[in-house]
Amino acid sequence: MAQIIQFTPKKELSAQRNLQDLITLSRDHLVTWANLPGFEWSNSYRPTSSRGIKFTDHENRSLHPRKPPSHQRLMSAEFTEFAKAYVRYRHTIKPHRNIAREMQALRALEVVLRRDQGVPGITKVNQRQFELAVAELDVYKAHAFIVGELLNILKMLADFFYRQFQHPLLEKPLCGEAIL
Repeated sequence: MAQIIQFTPKKELSAQRNLQDLITLSRDHLVTWANLPGFEWSNSYRPTSSRGIKFTDHENRSLHPRKPPSHQRLMSAEFTEFAKAYVRYRHTIKPHRNIAREMQALRALEVVLRRDQGVPGITKVNQRQFELAVAELDVYKAHAFIVGELLNILKMLADFFYRQFQHPLLEKPLCGEAIL
């Protein structure tokens, strides 16, 4: 029988400590995709059950699948660790086939944080950066679905106490009332 591991954040710990605990859990205890050939936590390419993914940055998102990315074409190291942990944890809890949309949302968030902060720190995301990431995603045909994935990422950040993030789209309005 499969062993289910649920991450339980501790509100009294810092956002950085909770983030590090999630990365440790995802890297050392979750087994999703571990049996696939070529899976190694440190690799920039990740085989999955539906398709492989690369942790390239936003500018190099359309790099040919057979071309290995150079270090300059990858997401920053700190953000890559979060992205790997997030994708693996999310697919352990609720597997789905929207990995490409998740990666597009993560890349847009990473490029905005990199422009603002130099070294993108996921625990420092704010509403302005969310809106800039949404603007980065405007070029895609499936814009609304990718923004939905971005909202899922930010909701998880709020749920796991990485970031206090309030956005009107994350709240459910009462029937007949407008979001202001």
